[in-house]
Amino acid sequence: MMARYGRKDKEAFRESVELWKRFLSSLGKDRLLVVLPFPKGKQTRDVEGLFFEAACLSRACSETGVDLFLYGSSRGMNDCFVKNLVSVWNGRKSGSKEVDEFVNLASHLMKGKDKLFFRSMFEPAEVVNLAESVKGLEEKKTSFWWKKRIKNIGAKLEQVCDAVWKNSFNPKKRERLQVRFELVPEEEGLVFEDYLDNFIIAWFMIFAAAKKGCDVSFKAHTMRKNAEEFPEKSAELANTLAGCHLSMWKREKVFSAYRKMSSVLNLQFEVAEAVFGISGNGFYGRHVFGEAIGYPVKCGKSGKCSKWTSPGQIIFKFPWLANSAKEERPPLSRIGFTQTVPVEEFVASNDIDWKEMRMENRKIELAMKKCDVIEVRSGKGSNFRVCIRKPDGSLRGIKRSDADARFVVNPELMKKEGKAYGMMANIPGGECFVTPEWVEGRIVGDVVVSIDRSYVLSWKRPLVIEASKKGYEIKKGPKDVVSAIEKHRNNAWQSLLRKRTVLSKQEFELMKANFAKIGEFAVNTNQKAPLSRYLIVSEKIAGMIHVALGAGYDADRATTYHYDVVINAKRQKLDIFGSDSKGRRVWIMRGGRLVV
Repeated sequence: MMARYGRKDKEAFRESVELWKRFLSSLGKDRLLVVLPFPKGKQTRDVEGLFFEAACLSRACSETGVDLFLYGSSRGMNDCFVKNLVSVWNGRKSGSKEVDEFVNLASHLMKGKDKLFFRSMFEPAEVVNLAESVKGLEEKKTSFWWKKRIKNIGAKLEQVCDAVWKNSFNPKKRERLQVRFELVPEEEGLVFEDYLDNFIIAWFMIFAAAKKGCDVSFKAHTMRKNAEEFPEKSAELANTLAGCHLSMWKREKVFSAYRKMSSVLNLQFEVAEAVFGISGNGFYGRHVFGEAIGYPVKCGKSGKCSKWTSPGQIIFKFPWLANSAKEERPPLSRIGFTQTVPVEEFVASNDIDWKEMRMENRKIELAMKKCDVIEVRSGKGSNFRVCIRKPDGSLRGIKRSDADARFVVNPELMKKEGKAYGMMANIPGGECFVTPEWVEGRIVGDVVVSIDRSYVLSWKRPLVIEASKKGYEIKKGPKDVVSAIEKHRNNAWQSLLRKRTVLSKQEFELMKANFAKIGEFAVNTNQKAPLSRYLIVSEKIAGMIHVALGAGYDADRATTYHYDVVINAKRQKLDIFGSDSKGRRVWIMRGGRLVV
């Protein structure tokens, strides 16, 4: 791919990074909470330069080993997210008995390094106002490394961001929206430019939301290379406070202690009603409170319930989570996300006729509903069968990736099941998918696979998987891909074992039984999505299909990982058709082309 940032742009970025490294050296801290206040509405653009300075700062933090939590809000330092963290840190520092009681009770239920890490979360981070810090660097001038990039593609990107908010979220004026994105890690090459582009996409989404009169915030924090590592402490403390706030109703010692602490410190809980996120390489890390203690499911008279293992599960209440059917509280937010794709790919794959894309998904959904088994056939390459009929005769749920998170409560599922589930959107959209009852045969992935990040595959170096009714086995593939799958699958298994004390026995055994199964079969429909090294784009390209190893999108197929594998149906000239109980064929693809 052609370089998107010129030599002078990169030099300016580098100069700014070096200045920030000097700033970090003068602070002598290993943790920062950096806050960027910004005005509401169209005046948000007034802090554009400061926002992009944060990219330079984040790279400087990465190179010096400083953990960073970057947070922005029109409320500035008075935002309840910032105030909560500072209040808890100050309470711990001043010896508040309520804070100490909560910390001691919770850490008592943890072991070894988990206990030590949990207690260290309450040690204050250095809180920095970004605008004041820039003023404090006398020689610092905004580098404008991003100016040319925006000039070349900004007008089109602004249109697309407006369309994404409108078609994926349909936000109301004064609704609380949040943009989450990635900091710039210590990596070079193509990934470096993708992370810079992620800042640009995030900024345009922030500004598009602000123009709509919404209450906007944003956040990004240091990620981990391994899911088994402890996370960035400010992020972990914020998540723990959120989960405990949602659990104050429970008469359990640790939550009673939190309730007292919250009352004394006047902690306020607020959640964005819509979230747009950009994900990159790496992991959040382990959520220690969720693994050791968990958050109770509010299940009324339905008997003894399991626990949630993260506050996000309560907030978003996705229908494929086993506890969602039991939880009587409605979801609080909706979410749509993409990856650190180049701006051009984000624009191309979302500059679409949204209605037409959703109609294509609907056509495939209706075709799949006529089938018991779907056949995937080619002369060479993939040859497998997908059963979508349960033993009791009912059909597995056929779902559409319509990039649709326009409602906090999913209206289709409310009408169908009478239960309040949340909504999640892939951005871009463009697929129809199902959780298979079982898969049998040979799967040849030759485009991309997503594990801890997206790995590019090819016809010469494919990932070959043999599937049976019992599960799947990887037969061959590129060494780095097979090694990554083995490593992160093992991490996912360890994560499941740690959650054993929190999950019900039934839920644990279910996730254990699903661990080696195929969790998804999907047909892609986005006519404008370009070929990409990122899975989230390539898994939407019309003329391709994908499967996923691990967790499915039905509550009875949950487990602790989900690795998508994309297959080039055109290259493999796939015939895809379904058959019903009487053997009648329903064609979906012929020779790798959609015929629905």
